[in-house]
Amino acid sequence: MGLFYRRPLCFFAFLFVAFSLLVFGLRIEYACFLVLMLGILCLLCFGVTFLCKKNKKRRILFLTSTISLAVALFSVGYSLLTVFLPSERAKRFVGEHVFLAEIVREEYRADDYARYSVNLIQIDDEPTSVYATLSCYSTSELLPKDRICARGELFSPEERDRAGYLLSVNLSEDASIYRQKTSESLSFSELLFSRSGLVILSERCQTSLREGLIASLGEQSGALAAAYFVGDRSALPASVVRDFSRSGTSHLMAVSGLHFSVLLGALDLLLRKLLCPKKGRLVIVTVASAFFLFLTGFSMSACRSALMLYALYVAFLFQEEADSITSLFCSFVLIVLLSPYAIVDLGLWMSFLATLGILTLYPWITKKIPKPKVKRRLVDRGLRILYAALMLVLMTTVATLFLLPILWAFFGEISAVSLLANPILSPISYVFLVGIPIWILFAAIPFVGTAIAIALSWWGEVILALISFFSRIPSATLSLNYKFCLVLIPLFAAAMIAVLVIRLRRKWLVLLPPLALLVAFGVCLGAVRMYRSIPRVTYLSSQGRHEALWISDGEEVAVCDLSGGAPWLYQTLLDEISSSTATEVASVLLTHYHRGHLASLDLLLQREMVRTLYLPMPYSQEDRATATELWRSAVAAGSEVVFYEEGEISLTENVSAQLTFGTEDPFSVALTLLGEQDRLTYVSSAFLAELEDETLSKRLCESRTVLIGAHGVLDDGGYSIAPADGGSIERVIDGTKRSAPRLFVEGAEHYVAKSYAYSFFIELS
Repeated sequence: MGLFYRRPLCFFAFLFVAFSLLVFGLRIEYACFLVLMLGILCLLCFGVTFLCKKNKKRRILFLTSTISLAVALFSVGYSLLTVFLPSERAKRFVGEHVFLAEIVREEYRADDYARYSVNLIQIDDEPTSVYATLSCYSTSELLPKDRICARGELFSPEERDRAGYLLSVNLSEDASIYRQKTSESLSFSELLFSRSGLVILSERCQTSLREGLIASLGEQSGALAAAYFVGDRSALPASVVRDFSRSGTSHLMAVSGLHFSVLLGALDLLLRKLLCPKKGRLVIVTVASAFFLFLTGFSMSACRSALMLYALYVAFLFQEEADSITSLFCSFVLIVLLSPYAIVDLGLWMSFLATLGILTLYPWITKKIPKPKVKRRLVDRGLRILYAALMLVLMTTVATLFLLPILWAFFGEISAVSLLANPILSPISYVFLVGIPIWILFAAIPFVGTAIAIALSWWGEVILALISFFSRIPSATLSLNYKFCLVLIPLFAAAMIAVLVIRLRRKWLVLLPPLALLVAFGVCLGAVRMYRSIPRVTYLSSQGRHEALWISDGEEVAVCDLSGGAPWLYQTLLDEISSSTATEVASVLLTHYHRGHLASLDLLLQREMVRTLYLPMPYSQEDRATATELWRSAVAAGSEVVFYEEGEISLTENVSAQLTFGTEDPFSVALTLLGEQDRLTYVSSAFLAELEDETLSKRLCESRTVLIGAHGVLDDGGYSIAPADGGSIERVIDGTKRSAPRLFVEGAEHYVAKSYAYSFFIELS
């Protein structure tokens, strides 16, 4: 494709970005060594260029090499000055100090805990300027520009923080904190020209806009409108964000070049209808884009789009032909120069790579597809609609191909329904997006503002319904956590870089890497699915009380929750899901009710697609209240709720469960997992205490493995679990101890001891 052919500025920008990204992951000693080596090479090239000044054939080559090394040297030196040295200087403040901090923004808040971004402006009477995080136990809310003075422990991040935090400050629960509410006394002008003032004003505008949208459009449509217009997702439920991700339409809520194109394109069209001259339109659109950038909170992807737009406009004003690819690379470099930590901003990279694909591969493909002629016949109009849908499919495909390495490295999955969802949702979303500023303009006009709000609210409900439909399609996403992806995707990325950089005579060769990836991925995935893996049951336990069984059956997973809803347990389960090849949870089985399930299970339902939630039949008033709240959370998250009694329950395709409850203890339960040929029975200690040995042997004789759970207390002598005549028990595992589990009968078990818990797995052959 010849990406850098006759684009020297683009090539230099690429070198700057590449070396900045390389240096960010190095240590300071390696960075200094790299500066020294590049400096020596640059001096050598400069000397050779000077000596070969009269050789015209080699002059351009040596000059280009010298500039390239100088750019690389500059990027390394710049990263050293803006990233490494401030981090090293901040390390001298590690320890307990008295500090004065100014709040920048609130990052997280719970009932009695909060985390803020702050500027440490004074440490032990020494004026400083250190960007840090502040974690404290407090019920009072601090606003941006407020100041606090306290004594706390200052820590240095173990690894270089991607958000630019140089220190972390932790305050204990009994720490004495002096608060100064300076945010309430600052005027608009004082806030505007103060440090971080623009960001604070932007967040206040976002909050006011979000609250106004929610009040006028309704809770769901208003939150969706705030996410579409300024990228503010704080009011959106986590399940809605999950549905956008599963349907492959998350970019509709990411403020990027698409939003700029739609909003500013609509404004430009309006100015055209008003007969505004072109240069006047450019000025108005530029001012509008700056205001929109302010509303978005200066997000990296929005800054990239705005800077690229400004580069194109400047080229037009100076009567120069604009090059979009060069503008894209230069805007990236300018953002990194203004904010060095942006080099590892995930949103910026996703916006950059998607735009790069649309500017390089997409135009070449569209040239090969003839465009329908413009006629007034109904058939021709239908062809034009199909052509527009095809272009959206191609644009989505190209953007996904260029984003594939990031999706693999950071998300581990890819949407399989995005090619169907985007052509339908994109036009609807464009109308919704353009309608938001129209409502802002006419909101104060009686009847007109109300009518627009009602239309937008209905439109938002349509979008949410479609998103929910696409996300709930079985196998809506494909996992990229297969081991063969460790080979295929890096090879694909290297091949795509090669075909983009090399100036190809036959440009159709650029299609070979995607086609090869598609064929190889399909063959490998088919081979993996043909190989029937053995179901694995993982036992998780902590503190002798919280237990769970995690079932992995090929690409299906299920959870048997035997705990009281411990937060660490569900966080462990989420980590297990992220690292597995499953993209959804087939079923979650609760054996008893606990108020702790309300928060923990809701977290799982919001973050992951859970197909079926099995709840035991509630009998007490407290259990009925808990079951009602769990049912509401599950239905809102799109899960099916099934109330069960004792009997067999299907958890995955090859694994089912049989449950029996005791009578005296609420945690008294026996749960048998049945594979095709093997059985594993979990028995709580409370259940053992209710049964006689002979009765227990008859119940468990068909199980190959018996796992004694932690709920309940065993006598010192324990219980003798021996197979009855004709029984098949091979091993009995005691999980009642806080140390590693004990084997009553020898068997090949694997366990990993942890500081807070232990776990091991058992395979159902």
